[in-house]
Amino acid sequence: MENVVEMEGPVKKGDFYCSRSMYRQIVGVEYSGADGVNVAFIGPRGLESSFFYLERMEEYVVKTPPVDATVFRIEDYTVTKFGGIEVEAKVVLSRSPLLRESEKVLSFLTGQFGGVRTDYNYFYNSVRLFKPIEAEGTSISLYLNHKDLARDRRTTMKVGRAFRHMFNNLTTSEVASMAEAWIEDRSPRDLTLKVGGERKDFRKAYCGVRAKYRNPTTTYTRKSLATSCLHTVKVDIDEDTDMSPAEVYASGDFNIAWLETKEGHIAGRVVFSTKCDKYHAPVYGACEQSLDMLEKYLEENNIRGSNGLEEWVGLNLLRIQSDHGDLVGPYLDGDLSGVEAGAKYIELTARYEGELEFDSTDGLLSQGIPCSICGCSMSDEDVYVVDFDSYCECCFDAHYVHTEDGDIIRRDEAVYVSTYNTYFGRTLGGYVHEDDAIFCVPLDEYWHVSDVTPTDCGEYIPTHLISEYPEYFPSDDDEEEEEEKEKVA
Repeated sequence: MENVVEMEGPVKKGDFYCSRSMYRQIVGVEYSGADGVNVAFIGPRGLESSFFYLERMEEYVVKTPPVDATVFRIEDYTVTKFGGIEVEAKVVLSRSPLLRESEKVLSFLTGQFGGVRTDYNYFYNSVRLFKPIEAEGTSISLYLNHKDLARDRRTTMKVGRAFRHMFNNLTTSEVASMAEAWIEDRSPRDLTLKVGGERKDFRKAYCGVRAKYRNPTTTYTRKSLATSCLHTVKVDIDEDTDMSPAEVYASGDFNIAWLETKEGHIAGRVVFSTKCDKYHAPVYGACEQSLDMLEKYLEENNIRGSNGLEEWVGLNLLRIQSDHGDLVGPYLDGDLSGVEAGAKYIELTARYEGELEFDSTDGLLSQGIPCSICGCSMSDEDVYVVDFDSYCECCFDAHYVHTEDGDIIRRDEAVYVSTYNTYFGRTLGGYVHEDDAIFCVPLDEYWHVSDVTPTDCGEYIPTHLISEYPEYFPSDDDEEEEEEKEKVA
């Protein structure tokens, strides 16, 4: 490792370099001839470096940053496994070039995850320190610390572990995403796309051995196959036979696309409708590659996504009973219910409009609870119970209200009143039973009975407003004066 000579000059360790209103403390300086200087400093991600012309350094470097500035100091630095900030600054500022193989690693990282200058500098300096190179398959070979660098001793490890060793300022999920992208790029899977609509196809895609998980980035529509609650679930339909609850999709109204590895393991799947306009459920995959392949297939075949699968309303599932007489059905990622349509099918309906709910992960349909007023079907968590009757949210809101104390009263017996909070000194509002409401004529408002004071003339005034209505609350002097006037008269 080439030593860095700390020469005297206008820029010193401990000064602060300013960029984009942020001040970064300088931890290493290397003068380059008479007109330039390389500096290493502490940034948002960690150790960064830059080259400057000396004639412009006074525009960027100060001894003390402003009090209210965003500052990154040496004490804020998280020491890496390389060997400490002093050693790291010397290596970063050394003139030794990157290995060509390490430049490939840097190019991949900055291409996938770089963008802003601070990210590039962070990746650049980490690669400069550990000098990683691609080993066999998806492994990485690197110098673990400055001692190994000095004696040219490398260690080979799996890419996830290597990146975690190099980038200790990144989160676990960020490191996992980097490792996943590297593996996908260096070692793509040999996947075969299959499509079918028979019971055996759904069973294969839902009950086959899952391919090895590669930590894909997930969203609401791109989900991890490893977290699928329905994969490998089976239901007994007689003494000798079991089935995947997903087999009920084989009604002719749905198909499934799935991916298999060369070993026959399942790497992804997606269910979609086949009638008229085609819509698909969320895509499940074991890696980014499988998710991308399935999405490409859906796009090429004009199969659109849906937020709640409302487009599936009116389509049929097979009606199959378990050996205990319960109807078989999958958990659905959508706002759907079902209704029996003869002996062969279950018709999908909008949520709450059918008596069957697809909210169970055990492969069986649950009977929804009917609303006492409109008769729509509800799952347990959506029921409002009043006096042993069950109501949906719409019917409950139409006939009942919650009081401020949490009680439930009939809407035709409820009055919205004002109350006065003496602790905060503010007026609040809420529903109370009509027996606890008083109408204050002077204010043309309802108030809670505990917050008003009666007047001699039978009206009510909010207690905290008595001083604003003296005509309703005469003083003793006013009463004596009135009595004197009456005597004189």
